Parts: sequence; structure tokens; C-alpha cells
Amino acid sequence: MTIRHLITITFILLINSSLDAQLIRVPADEPTIQSGISAAEKGDTVLVSPGTYLENINFWGKNITVTSLFLTTGDTANISQTIIDGHDADDAVEISNGEDSTALLCGFTIRNGLTDANGGGINVYNASPRLENLKIHDCTAMYGGGVSCRSRSSTDPVAHPSLVNVIVINNTAQFGGGVYLEAGTSSMAGLLKSRLQNVLISGNHATRGAGILIAGLTETLIQNLTITGNYAEQSGGGISSQDYPLMIRNTIIWDNTPDEIHTTGNPTISFSDIKGGAAGENNIEENPKFAGTGSHPFILTGGSPCIDTGTPDTTGQGLPLRDIAGNLRIWDGDGDDFRTIDMGAYEFGSKPDGIPSPLTGKGALLTCHCFPNPSDGSTTFHYEVYQATVVTLEITDDAGRQVAVPVNTFQQTGKYTVHWDTWGLSPGVYYFRLTANGERQAANGKVVLVR
Repeated sequence: MTIRHLITITFILLINSSLDAQLIRVPADEPTIQSGISAAEKGDTVLVSPGTYLENINFWGKNITVTSLFLTTGDTANISQTIIDGHDADDAVEISNGEDSTALLCGFTIRNGLTDANGGGINVYNASPRLENLKIHDCTAMYGGGVSCRSRSSTDPVAHPSLVNVIVINNTAQFGGGVYLEAGTSSMAGLLKSRLQNVLISGNHATRGAGILIAGLTETLIQNLTITGNYAEQSGGGISSQDYPLMIRNTIIWDNTPDEIHTTGNPTISFSDIKGGAAGENNIEENPKFAGTGSHPFILTGGSPCIDTGTPDTTGQGLPLRDIAGNLRIWDGDGDDFRTIDMGAYEFGSKPDGIPSPLTGKGALLTCHCFPNPSDGSTTFHYEVYQATVVTLEITDDAGRQVAVPVNTFQQTGKYTVHWDTWGLSPGVYYFRLTANGERQAANGKVVLVR
């Protein structure tokens, strides 16, 4: 009898960032998202049920989590079902009062933001929020139709906004139709250090920089983006950038008008597919072979030159565990028994946790969860393997750095528990990955440490 290998995960309710953190449900506890934010304090979570919310929300300097049920379920359907609609009244979301990286906006569709200034969908100014698992569409602004991130503060000279697993489509601006990144003057260097990972930017329109426009003293990491089908009237159909540090890797930039990249500098580009070609390590110029249909028309199809041709070693790069569709990020897409990340925002052939993999054999079930979670000092992992093999449990921080390996040994079939002492680690979100059978089986999850 053939048994399919099953990858399972217990989705962790990510709520607390301090022992006194509160959960505020919308609309059960507060009728609107903004009233939930107003009631929240540092470390609280505003958990929003599916629905359409005609609002223009502002974090007002609060380091809180504002999320749909996606964060608790992992179900990407919650993203499309939970909508912040700016109803053409202003920017839909504003984060502009010094919020740090513990401020998180997650799991929403954002639409119909309209402003004659910055950020029709999301306006970030002098702040370092995490923008994750979002879809931003049909928004309009002067700068940054979908998202605008700027920093000019002299008191806190570096802002670190990040976009991870974000879809930015069909937005309009004069500068930066999809995304606009800008910092200050020469006397205030290094004001904005942005990170974009697993982002799709398509169908956006601008005078300059239809996909992304980068201006001022910025340092930008573009990793595993798909930038395609954007239109600029003058220059920078895909990316427009000034002469400041820009790193592009594992990215597809294809079929943008009138050009793919317009820059006055020398960006570092590697392991990327650029129409027209680009100098750099392991870059290619080949049709990426997008699917062209379905809910994710820019997924790769079989035979794409972008499959398993990304950076061979992703250690320390802080890559998300999943791609933009919610599937495992690193996968053996070409079947050569070697797992390498793909170029672009999608991982070909990958499956979400809990879905049978295409591998077959005598093996079987690998499960893992931990308790307590959140933890204020230690937690215990419980897992079960049904095939004698080498088992590894690795824990990394939010930047992808390894902090512990509680298990790395050959184990017989059976149920196991392992205690992990978290003292000495900073509060925050950590990720565990349990692997077996040469990483052919895996279970992933989050651990929240509080103090």
C-alpha cells in the first residue's frame, strides 16, 4: 500500500507581545478597525473578522498588530475576504508616527485609497512597520499608488519598513505606481532601508517608476519579486532608481513598458531573470513562462527557466517560510532531489503545509507543535515520526538567524518531546522547522517569546 507523505502544521495564534497584551476583536468587541486601534495599547492585537470595512485607518504611533484571521488560520482566503476599503476618501492605511518593527499589518485586501499626496493604499512615514500577506489594488496617489514609504527624521535616522508576501496590482501614481521609496537629503544619509520579499507588482501605471520608484538616500533589498506588466509614460516601467544602494536577487522583471530598469546607479543584480539582460551573477534573459490564468496568473509553469535557479544558499537571508500563495518557499521544483529557491514571488510545484506532497514511499506522518505558546521562559515541542530517520529541529529568529537546534539525531518511530529553554533570547517571534528523511518531510511553525 502506498502512503503519501503528509506535511502538517499547527497554526499558532500569534496574539501576545507582552504578558499584559490584549486581544481586541472587530466587530465583536469594537465596531470598526479604527476603534479597535484606538482601544489598543502597545503589544495588543486587533483581530478583524471577514467583511468589508469602509475606513481610512491610522496606527497613531502604536506598536500593535492589526490582522485578519489569516494570522491565526494561515488560510489565504481570509486575505481576500477581509477588506479595508478607503472609499476614495484618503489613504486607506497610515503608519506615520514612529512605529517600529513590532507594528504589523497582516492579512487584508486594501483597495480604493485616494490621495493627492503619498500612499494611496498604505502611507508609511518615519516608521518601520511590517506589511505582510496583503493585496493592494485600485489605489491612487501622487507618490506611491499602492504603497509609499518615506523617512526624513533626524532624531531616529533609519527606518526599516518591510513588505513580505504582498500583491500590488492595478494602482496609479505620478511617481511610483506600485511602490514609492524615498529618503532625505545628503546630510541625513541612510534614512530608509527597505526590504521587499515575495512581492508581486503588476498592472500599475505611473509617469515614472510604474512598478517601483526609489528616490533619495535609500538602501533597498528586492528579493524574490515578480515585476511584470507595469506601464510608465516616461521611464522605469519595472523599476526607476537613483544612484543609491540597490540589491536585486531571485527576481523576475519582465514585459514592463517602456523599460525594465531605469537607473543612474549600478544596482547589484544576481540570480534574476531580466528581459533585455542584466550584468551580474547567474542572471538570465529567458521567458519565465507564467501560467497566465487563474487566481495567481504569474505562477511558473513546468519548464520555466526560473525553477530552482535562485540563490543556491539562502542561509541567513531571512526568507519567509512560504511564498506569496502560501506554499512552502523552498521546493524541489525540477525533481532533481535538490531543493533550491525559484526566481520570482512563487515557488513552482510547492504545497502548503497540511497538503500531501508528491513523494511516495513507506514513510508517513510527521507532526509537531509546542506548548506553551506564547512562552515566557521555556516551551516543549511534541512531535511524532512514523519512519526511523534523522530528525532535525531548528529554530531561527525573525531575520532567519539560527538560534537553537534542540534535535539533530537519528530517531526510531515514535512520539517525542523536547524541552527548549528560551532564557537569554529577546522577546519576539521565532520560527521552528522540524525536518526528517533528508528534508523530504517538514513541519513549520511560530513560537512567540514574551517577558
